[in-house]
Amino acid sequence: MTPREWSPELLERFAPIAARNPWGALETHGEQLHGAYVFQLDAGAQSALAAVRPVLCTHGVRAEVVGMVSEAPLFQFAAIDRGLMRVATMLNADVLAMSTQLPGLVRGAQRVGWVTTGAIVTKKLGH
Repeated sequence: MTPREWSPELLERFAPIAARNPWGALETHGEQLHGAYVFQLDAGAQSALAAVRPVLCTHGVRAEVVGMVSEAPLFQFAAIDRGLMRVATMLNADVLAMSTQLPGLVRGAQRVGWVTTGAIVTKKLGH
């Protein structure tokens, strides 16, 4: 796990995930990544970038994964989980959270101990 500095190139790499994020229709790409740190997660020959935002809560700090980008089509979630656990420790977080529209990502997360706690339900208002 290597912390990275945000750059225009990194922001561009995260742009495609905005449409796949459950908040994509309601937030801009910049709003989704606001306040997040970016980390490079490496596992052997595989590499992914994760944008993680620390959120202060009554229970402590939630490390919210707001975006992930991988060059590998089948990056193993167990490797992602190990990297995210190191990120959470670095952020002094007591819980990891992520929202996604990708069922395969949810299944991978569940296999390594993540729990599905609900769904995002939204309704646009006309005012």
